[in-house]
Amino acid sequence: METHTFRQSFVFSIKVKLLQVARLMGDFFRKDLRKFSCSEEGDVDLKMGLVAEHTSMLWADGVTSERELTAGKVQNLRVACSALNGLIIPAGEVFSFWKNVGRATRSKGYVVGRELREGCIIPNVGGGLCQLSNALYDVALKTGLEVLERHAHSKVMIGSLAVVNRDATVFWNYVDLRFRSATAVRLETKLSKDKLIVRLFSDVGEAVEDDGFVDIEREVEDLGNCYSCNIESCFRSQPQASEAKRFGVTAALVDAYTPEFDRYLSDRLGEDDYFMSPIDGGMFRAGSYKWDLTNKKNVVHSTLVAFQRAYKLRKIPKQGRALQGALLRFDRMLAESYAKKLDYSVSHLIVSQNLLPHLWASGCMGGRTFDVLANRLPLSELQSALDVGARVHPESLTLGDFRVDDALLESEREALAHANGVITPHCLVGDLFEGRVECLDWDFPCRTASDERKRDLASGGRLRVFFPASALGRKGVYELVDGLNSLGRPVDLFLLGSANEGDACPLGSLGSLVTWGDGGVDRIVDADVVVLPAYVEHSPRVLLDSIVMGVPVIATKACGLGSMDGVIELEAPGDFGRVFSDFVRSL
Repeated sequence: METHTFRQSFVFSIKVKLLQVARLMGDFFRKDLRKFSCSEEGDVDLKMGLVAEHTSMLWADGVTSERELTAGKVQNLRVACSALNGLIIPAGEVFSFWKNVGRATRSKGYVVGRELREGCIIPNVGGGLCQLSNALYDVALKTGLEVLERHAHSKVMIGSLAVVNRDATVFWNYVDLRFRSATAVRLETKLSKDKLIVRLFSDVGEAVEDDGFVDIEREVEDLGNCYSCNIESCFRSQPQASEAKRFGVTAALVDAYTPEFDRYLSDRLGEDDYFMSPIDGGMFRAGSYKWDLTNKKNVVHSTLVAFQRAYKLRKIPKQGRALQGALLRFDRMLAESYAKKLDYSVSHLIVSQNLLPHLWASGCMGGRTFDVLANRLPLSELQSALDVGARVHPESLTLGDFRVDDALLESEREALAHANGVITPHCLVGDLFEGRVECLDWDFPCRTASDERKRDLASGGRLRVFFPASALGRKGVYELVDGLNSLGRPVDLFLLGSANEGDACPLGSLGSLVTWGDGGVDRIVDADVVVLPAYVEHSPRVLLDSIVMGVPVIATKACGLGSMDGVIELEAPGDFGRVFSDFVRSL
């Protein structure tokens, strides 16, 4: 191991400053250097084909201090990859690593990572970006791009591309990586849970046949770092106490309160783990966010986003395209707020499903494992279910009024594919992820069954039906009306919600056979049956109330209850009329 004095380091820093100034002045007069962005796609064909790919491991086993610096490196790669991912480099233009990544500073999210300098691994803000520049140089060689500037590392570490002269070190701003392509190319730079992935796409040509390695002899060293080398004569030596930094902790990123997930997180999170929720539900008396914060000392909130969402949603109709679009926008805002506040010591995430695609797109999940708290079908499955309903009921104004864009669908699909596991109480969701799902028990409300509703319908009493939703197509209102009309007998119908299908609402066809009742969960006890032939249902809370009260339930598989006593499960909404008639005859 080499030792360094303060004087040597001071002289080195002066040389660096002079070289940086010289490079700045030289680049100032160059017209072929500029920062690119995805917005410059122009007429570039977005169906570019993959021509080169490079993958490398993010993590390696080692001493605690080495893992600390590696965790910093992974965070730095997250930030840098987000700056380059999707970058379009037009034909004939020069790509400069530093021009497009920018200087690595704490204000941009960079932290202390591992940097090779003067023959040693030292802690430095932005350390570790050479893994990205190595990967870029590798794909540039594989595609035959014109490499204009590249610098090899001063020392060669075991397992690195430098062993085969395939490396490209960078140091702001005078040690750069620059290359040029004769055709337009697109970069893809991202992190999986354990790998750096760099891909190069082009709209013409194929990958150049590349032998892969340069056969040379280079001295390889197993280098230590300033946290663990224990060379006290070196002024950079910084022995770290074992408790200097907590690594490998978990962070839960949640939104609206769900009792099943609250119980799950209380059992899983330790005192060093992080808990991120929109607001403190207890402080603001907000039942929608009444997460149990007991024994959680690392609690982070995004209060401003939560208040913005609450204010905006008050001014938007309770149903329809505007509402769904606003909910997605605020999901993204909350996810981005959480991403900025994530400590780089977090190695595992537990994420609410509505935030998942936005967190994945932000890049903050790269280099981390994660589980998903799922209370609904994936967006693609959800939309397919609504599409089925829209084909059956084309007159509906709500079944087809909103769909998310393909980019969001793809983000959620990719994220779910990379998730370690899916946690859910929803039986239909659980069926989709068999093999990596943890099924939770539904949290039943504290209610008791009542004998007050028992009576003899055969003596002429009217059938009392409770529909625990608004009169909307996705909740099965068309199937409900068809089923009631087929009975040909008087019915008392209770509706829980006030929204409806507008001019296309079928309730008017029920005529005098139906007597309307005010909605309200407390009216369940007056019902003979609770019915919900829904196409989609995320939170069957009222159905759980009904089961506890001993009221029979007829509901589709989309409601996620599974096989329970007192529940008649429908395969599809269209089965409701037949099953409902059979049920009434059995009374």
